[in-house]
Amino acid sequence: MRTRSSVGFVVPALLILISLSPGGAQPPCAVTVLPNQSVQAAVDSAPPGAAICLPPGTWRENLVIGKPVVLRGAGPAETAIVAREPGLPVVRVESTAPVEVALEGVKIGGGQFAEPYENHGVLVGGRARLLLTGCAVGGNEWHGVLIRDGAEAVLTRCRLGENWLYGLAVEGGAGAVVSGCVVEGNGSHGIGVLASGPVTVEGCRVRGNGAHGIAVGGDSPAVTIARCTVEGNGGSGVVVGGLAQVTLEGNLIRGNGEYGVALYEAPCLPTEGAFAGRVSGGRNAIPAPGSPDANGHGAICPAEVQFLGTESGGALDRRR
Repeated sequence: MRTRSSVGFVVPALLILISLSPGGAQPPCAVTVLPNQSVQAAVDSAPPGAAICLPPGTWRENLVIGKPVVLRGAGPAETAIVAREPGLPVVRVESTAPVEVALEGVKIGGGQFAEPYENHGVLVGGRARLLLTGCAVGGNEWHGVLIRDGAEAVLTRCRLGENWLYGLAVEGGAGAVVSGCVVEGNGSHGIGVLASGPVTVEGCRVRGNGAHGIAVGGDSPAVTIARCTVEGNGGSGVVVGGLAQVTLEGNLIRGNGEYGVALYEAPCLPTEGAFAGRVSGGRNAIPAPGSPDANGHGAICPAEVQFLGTESGGALDRRR
């Protein structure tokens, strides 16, 4: 069994940059870490709230962040953090106390399958809150981003692609806001939400994933999917099951292998269970069968939720 190794080894001294400029939208760089230096060492030694900057280059590390810092790259085409140890997240953001961490302009990947099987690109846990902005998370042999426990994350203008399972998984009591992101080419669902806190997915493109584009289940209390394009996924565009409460507004859902929108129950999908939650919304553009970009099995299943494709909209509430 592989054991977790330390990432806090001694490296050459960090280049300390002190900025005298007044505040602004972003905190100035307190530390710049060169490619032959340790990002983990910078995180460990930085004061709370410090901005740690990464110029173009690649760092092979498994980072553990448990205090408020900003980690800022030069953009995902220039700055990359790649897993050093298999079985571990490339970046773990976790704390038992409330803490906010920001990752900006970084490519995160290379999580390799091995015990203890937490080889996600980014794992957010405990009571941490992550702001993930302008990042690319891909090529991990589990989920791209996993948010769990009571953690929260805000993903803005990110790309989650080519991960072995989900691009984004939200579970436990976690919550998320996903805005302006591209979630594509993942082996299973693009986005999977299970028994989580509030989740909002808005203005995103979810395409070309191996299974469903967006799958919501368990007793997820408040999931909103708005103004997204969900297309070309192997399963259905959006699947809603269990006790979930989901609102779909103003989405374009086309060219998926199964249905545009389906409840997780027979005859829509092969299961003995029945949907027992609430689904609402309207103004979704879901091409009718026979259209050039129609979904493979039909637009919406069952017929009770056809209102999702109308201007007036509606709601189906099966909660007891």
